[in-house]
Amino acid sequence: DDKNPCTKDSCDPSTGCENTAITGPCDDGNPCTSGDACDKGTCLSGAQGTVSTIAGGGTFGGTDGPGAKARFSGPLRVETDHKGGIFVLETGPNRVRYVDANNVVSTVAGKNQPQVSGTFEDGPVATATFRYTRDLAVDPGGTLYVLQRTGVRRVTKDGQVTTIAGPKTQDNLKTQDGTGIHALFDLPRRMVYDPTLNRLLVGRSDWDIRSVSLQGAVHTYRVSQLSHDWSDALSATESVNAFVPVSGNETLLVLSNSIVALTA
Repeated sequence: DDKNPCTKDSCDPSTGCENTAITGPCDDGNPCTSGDACDKGTCLSGAQGTVSTIAGGGTFGGTDGPGAKARFSGPLRVETDHKGGIFVLETGPNRVRYVDANNVVSTVAGKNQPQVSGTFEDGPVATATFRYTRDLAVDPGGTLYVLQRTGVRRVTKDGQVTTIAGPKTQDNLKTQDGTGIHALFDLPRRMVYDPTLNRLLVGRSDWDIRSVSLQGAVHTYRVSQLSHDWSDALSATESVNAFVPVSGNETLLVLSNSIVALTA
């Protein structure tokens, strides 16, 4: 074996090792190229990846419209849907934007509302308001969920906004399990949809993971309740930056300064 992906190696008793050039795909070892192909016994690099702007420009704003004409203000999180579009959470104005497959930008929910405490409103997307938005998630049916510092909001495809978990005020910051308005949250940071159990997972900086059913029932997985003794290995300064459900069981894969598998 000459270690060349573009040759077919064989042994001939009279001539020794023979290396015959072949055609077809190969891997040049560069993760930034694609479509590498063999040519005359050599792996030739394919096209290199490029970076391009699909929507937005060099200035802040809230203008909807095609590609470069659209403007964004403080985008924090993005999430894709099954149509090839991208939801964009703007945490400054507490607004959700949508970039469709043709790079046309529209406002899905929220208005240009500053980060102030107080109440917020459910109802049609034209009048519903958000406060202290933190993250967003999309289920397979296209329903959007928005995480605020005190709970979870749902935005349906027909344009209705409801609070499924947490109170309708920004002033009651503490952790409490329950259903609907009886569940309380204290500054959560991240949220992901769990397709295995059809629920939302919400995390914050103290290693608590909240399980939120789509009907609004909230359960907390705490470090003291976990079956594996890994707490001594964690740094007190670590935080939940992202987390992913592991399909097929109750294990949560938490990504932080370390990677830890949690089993409740």
